[in-house]
Amino acid sequence: MIEGHHVHLVGHLKDDSLMSQQMLIVESDQAISKLFEQWLKDMGFQATSVRDGGEAMQTLGSQSIEGMILDLQIPVMNGLTMLTQLRQRYADIPVIVLAGVDMTDDLLEALESGAQDYLTKPVSQQLFKQKCRRVFLNRHGKKPEPNPQTYGHEKFKPELN
Repeated sequence: MIEGHHVHLVGHLKDDSLMSQQMLIVESDQAISKLFEQWLKDMGFQATSVRDGGEAMQTLGSQSIEGMILDLQIPVMNGLTMLTQLRQRYADIPVIVLAGVDMTDDLLEALESGAQDYLTKPVSQQLFKQKCRRVFLNRHGKKPEPNPQTYGHEKFKPELN
């Protein structure tokens, strides 16, 4: 649906201008990383997965990465340490952090350390794609979708009184 300058991507519709945009998934669980790779590819991004912080830093040094999904519980270098190093070397790469539901303090620290957004496990495909659109499309000069709070399959926009 296109209304003026607002572009809304639905389902498997791809934005061809993103086909060269390389995303990095840092996740130790191979099944989850493969799923995220497929979802990003469905959206029109290219995606690479690595299993730990050390591999991620090597990949950042050798490839042009445009965005990152970063699990906070990864081996070799935990996600918070990796995020700190990332911000020192690659401050402009947008990051969505991934964590378990009981990791509120770590999520808050990640947001304070420069992450643009977060997801909690288990992750729904709908929410994953909505957050990726908002964070990664905004980086490429596209107007992001509003960021309503999402509960289940419904979007909730709190009213301010």
